[in-house]
Amino acid sequence: MKDTAASKSGNGLWQALSHSALFWVFTWIALNIALTILNKSVFQFVNFQYPLILSASHMLCTYVFCILIFHVFKWLPVDTTILPSTIRKIQMLSLLFTLNICAGNASLMYTTVSLREVVRSLTPGITLAFSVWLLKKSATKEAIGSLAVIAGGVILTTITELDFHVGGFIILIIGCVLASLKGVMTNMVLVGTGAVHPLYVLYLMSPLALVQMLAMAAMFGEVTGLMNAWDSLPINLCAAMILGTAVMAFFLNVANFNLNKITSPVTVSVAGSFKETLTIGLAFVVFKNKATPLNLFGIFIALTGTGMYHYLAHGRKHEVESKKDDEQKSTDDSWSAVTVDRPSINNERGPQEELLDDNRKGRA
Repeated sequence: MKDTAASKSGNGLWQALSHSALFWVFTWIALNIALTILNKSVFQFVNFQYPLILSASHMLCTYVFCILIFHVFKWLPVDTTILPSTIRKIQMLSLLFTLNICAGNASLMYTTVSLREVVRSLTPGITLAFSVWLLKKSATKEAIGSLAVIAGGVILTTITELDFHVGGFIILIIGCVLASLKGVMTNMVLVGTGAVHPLYVLYLMSPLALVQMLAMAAMFGEVTGLMNAWDSLPINLCAAMILGTAVMAFFLNVANFNLNKITSPVTVSVAGSFKETLTIGLAFVVFKNKATPLNLFGIFIALTGTGMYHYLAHGRKHEVESKKDDEQKSTDDSWSAVTVDRPSINNERGPQEELLDDNRKGRA
């Protein structure tokens, strides 16, 4: 009995957490920062300079985990009712996923990290524009203002280290557009008509992304480069670190999809800006990078803008829920008024009822 009660309590807690936007925001941010550090460790400490192959290993691990979940342990049922239109969206999502990673890797070759973060601070605004266009969502002046504050904060955080490169800047803009489209497309697959479970989306998308990334890796010479450098790499250490990043990438994808499902693409982008600002702030502390008062002020502004956005989003959601509750209460009150009036109607005695009573009295 105690085990059953504990199991029910645990399931109830997980149900509550799985529907909590705050839980998925912090989970996504923590996993994102941890994976960034691990990926940089793979590139820096074991000299594994093949980002597309690394990303392909992440997709392979995700696919293996999904097979275990759906076919081996059968923790979740296979979705046999998925619509053809949803399949096409997932195929497009896998392509956007791959192109976004390629653009991100290419941008690092031609631009500084600081310029990259400044341009990426525009992503929430671009995502908002796509959400209004494709998802038919509305944009308030307050939300637009908070996104502008976030972008301004990130710019101030990195403005002292900017190094402009035209080609890299164009690639960065393309990357922002791809990232925004990816977020909106993810929301279209997970929410509304034909919505699919986040893990099932990963199950369908990961093998497609795996093939695409391997093709890109071959196209850009990573496969040949890895084969030539194979004997000089610490294979065991590489394998262990890559496996660690791949497992973490699976959980990061789960967190990302769940966050997108219960919030919005714009919220995910804002969480990304918060993560970038937090990462820069941690770099000042951990790596002893020199921080000017302007940098610190930028971090403060970006965090303030993030807080403004989430306050507005939460307030609007609470307002909508309150309105629904009021409408439900009004409906219940109307129904109660009808049921209260019914006894007086039922107490009105018709001719047939009076005739039955007279017959009963006659028999008595």
